[in-house]
Amino acid sequence: VDLLGTTFQSSTIATGFGAYLAQPILREAVEGREETLTEEQAKNLLESCMKILWYRDARSTDLIQIAKVTAE
Repeated sequence: VDLLGTTFQSSTIATGFGAYLAQPILREAVEGREETLTEEQAKNLLESCMKILWYRDARSTDLIQIAKVTAE
C-alpha cells in the first residue's frame, strides 16, 4: 500500500532510480521462479542491482549492508 492507499501485488518492487534501472533486472531473474529462488541467489541479485545503481550515482559509497529478515 502506498501513501495514497493504492494497493498492488508483485514478486519484486523497487522505488526511485531502482524502479527504472533495477526493476527490469529483478523481473527477469525472479518472475516465474519465486518458489525456487534461494537466499544466496537473492542476495547475489540484490548486490548486482545495487552495483548497477551505484554506476548511476558513483559519488555515493560502494558499500552496502544487507539485513536478513525472518518471520520468527
